[in-house]
Amino acid sequence: MELLRILAQNRYIGFLLACLGIAMVVLVFNIDTIRGQPSNDIGPKSLFLIAVTITVVLAVLFYDTRRKFARLNYQSERVAEMADRLTVAIEALNDANADLRQSEERYRGLVETQDALIVRRMADGRLTFVNSTYCEHFALDPGEVEGSRFTPDIYPEDRGIAEELRFGLDTPPYRIRYDQRVLTHDGWRWIAWVDYAIRDERGQTREVQSIGRDVTARKLAEEQLKGARDEAEAANRAKSSFLATVSAMKSARP
Repeated sequence: MELLRILAQNRYIGFLLACLGIAMVVLVFNIDTIRGQPSNDIGPKSLFLIAVTITVVLAVLFYDTRRKFARLNYQSERVAEMADRLTVAIEALNDANADLRQSEERYRGLVETQDALIVRRMADGRLTFVNSTYCEHFALDPGEVEGSRFTPDIYPEDRGIAEELRFGLDTPPYRIRYDQRVLTHDGWRWIAWVDYAIRDERGQTREVQSIGRDVTARKLAEEQLKGARDEAEAANRAKSSFLATVSAMKSARP
């Protein structure tokens, strides 16, 4: 039996033994003709040899068939197991995608309700996201502006501010702050920007997110306060000069 099992492990042994068995039967039936002798009836030994040959061939074919069926069953079980694992992985991926979509929807909903201007840019300047407030300030269509390289008009005196600070996006905390005047649908407005570098797993800047707030009222108040302070300082200087002049005139009298 062990010999048959070993023989059956050869994928071609069944075919070879079948051919060998057929050859043995043909040889037994034609042995007299091959020897050049008259044909005689097949004796018991010949019949026994034929029976043994057929039995061995059938046994090897049987073991070979069982081995192939066992291999097919094993492969079927492996395929079924892999299919189950794949199904579990797909379900987990679908759950993760659903969670991601929900997170994106919550993030977008949160962003859309903010009164700040929010925009994301790729390294080549293409916009990947703009919120409704940003679009309202610059009279833009959200469906058209995303993917474009739109940049608002910047007041000439403020154009170099962001570029001068750009290196700060490459060093921790990867954030820069600056104020600049931009042309909106309401005219020139002061916007206080905070730029964040969004980095990938290799540490390269993938996108830059800018969050801006309209601080025009604050800037105007600061300018008015500065103007009032300058006027007060000028009045104080004039008063001091007047008092000094009066004092000098009194001192000059005999």
